[in-house]
Amino acid sequence: YRSPMGLADRRVEQAAVQQSAPSSPSADTSSVLVRRAQELYPTQSTAQIKRFVTSLGADDVLAVRALERLREQYRTLMQTLERWTHRDTYYQEEEGPRLKVPVHSKARAMQAILRAWRKETRHSGSKGHPTYSLTFDAVPLGDMPVLVGDFSHITALEVSGVGASAGLNTFLRNFTGLRVLNLSGNGLTRIPVAVGDMPGLTGLDL
Repeated sequence: YRSPMGLADRRVEQAAVQQSAPSSPSADTSSVLVRRAQELYPTQSTAQIKRFVTSLGADDVLAVRALERLREQYRTLMQTLERWTHRDTYYQEEEGPRLKVPVHSKARAMQAILRAWRKETRHSGSKGHPTYSLTFDAVPLGDMPVLVGDFSHITALEVSGVGASAGLNTFLRNFTGLRVLNLSGNGLTRIPVAVGDMPGLTGLDL
């Protein structure tokens, strides 16, 4: 079985092979790349999309393949997060009863993660370098999701008040480029081991 999206991607790649030449990139394929990139990064401007497509290289076939890898990464991430969102998880505050995490709390966390992956949380950093953040609402999540994808661009992560969630250390391993990390309000008794793999970390709030 091949999904319609997958078949369409194959047709785009075949078109690139047939229409492009090393010295003369195909305008048709380039326009397809722009449309596909806009689907993946819907909030970016046309100028940003064109710069992104240009960064994929002059070879249309290789550019199509690179973009499809990103699209597949995003689909896998979204599917993984959707399963996490609809899986029953629980939390417990101090000596209180064991409570189920509301689906809407996890759905908001899922959207925050997807926005961060798509680089929609850009801020102006020092010396003109952009920075990207991921911030969760301060509500219990029960456990942290398993992430599939590249989050090395995230420099600030706020996971405050989500509870002493299971899987926190594994979750943090996705963010090796952090400079600021806020884990306050989670009742942690020790620093997660993953923090030791964040060489650029300059701010840690427990």
